[in-house]
Amino acid sequence: MTAPTPKPEVVTALRTAIEDRRATDSDDATATLEVLSPVPGWLRTAARVVLGIGSVAVTGLFLALVVVGGDTRGTLLLATGAVAGLGAVFVTAVWQFDVTLTLHRDGRLVRKGWNGFTEVWLRECQRVVITIGRTESADASDREGD
Repeated sequence: MTAPTPKPEVVTALRTAIEDRRATDSDDATATLEVLSPVPGWLRTAARVVLGIGSVAVTGLFLALVVVGGDTRGTLLLATGAVAGLGAVFVTAVWQFDVTLTLHRDGRLVRKGWNGFTEVWLRECQRVVITIGRTESADASDREGD
């Protein structure tokens, strides 16, 4: 499971909470700890607007390529590539960092992002590894599972 880089004290709290959740047997589904997405709401909204408007603009430019003459085609092709490329880079950057982790009392660790959510039942795992950012790895547990 991969998460954006939170502050070190959050990583320590997450490690401790995972250990506690794996050791206890509870049916309570309330959230114990939440590592919020580092992406602010306005940036998430801007990325979704860029995705929507960019897809409409690229479709319009592709349709214009069919209609225009040969002299303008090169310019429109360059504009299509620029709109698609810049929009894709911006949306991809926001998409990668817009991740929220939620640890529930019943032992579920939920990762929510743009591509849906992933649930991991911690009590069924022998070892839990959460990759923080791109290079650092935080071993949440080295114990045998229940």
